Amino acid sequence: MELSSWLSLLAVCTAGAMSPGPSAAVIIDISIRQGRQHGLAAAIAHGLGVGCYALMASLGLGLIITNDPLVFNSLKWLGAAFLLYLGLRALGFKLTPSANNHPESEPQLESRSSSLLVSARTGFFVAILNPKVALFFLALFSQFIDTGAGTGERLLMAATATGVDILWYILVASAVTTASVDDRFSAYGPMLEKLFGVLIIAVAIKVAAG
Repeated sequence: MELSSWLSLLAVCTAGAMSPGPSAAVIIDISIRQGRQHGLAAAIAHGLGVGCYALMASLGLGLIITNDPLVFNSLKWLGAAFLLYLGLRALGFKLTPSANNHPESEPQLESRSSSLLVSARTGFFVAILNPKVALFFLALFSQFIDTGAGTGERLLMAATATGVDILWYILVASAVTTASVDDRFSAYGPMLEKLFGVLIIAVAIKVAAG
């Protein structure tokens, strides 16, 4: 791949990563509520999820998802359900059965002591349960891949998309957890948690309706 083509690909991947959407809302929410390490874990895992779709698109496998309505819609609905779960959790609902298992018990605040693995898993699922990412890369890579492109060139394209996504969300997680920003968020912590919860639920509804 020529340098000029790679730079064009890099620019489009950067614009795609920076576009607002459920990923940004979820990673910002994780970073604010649970700290920088959790935000970084979610950012890296999200990039790996995006990388899966980028790799599939570069190898021509993304058509398996986009051309099969059942697979595409199943992923879309699973993604919407997952975002709804995250939104309700951010609003303070405990969505796992309580120890006493009493149906009349009130919703409880969920513990914030979740592991880095849980944060990483959340970031990965937000990406992998969004089949529109596959559509994006199929449309994008079709402009850059020649019919005779080798495996190395295809892997470079997928690696570029993965790296850009990881770096962007690392910057996002780091930015919202700097001392000055974190102090401002801390003053309005409970209100912001509710705001992000409502925002994520609104995105879930939009994903399901889209």
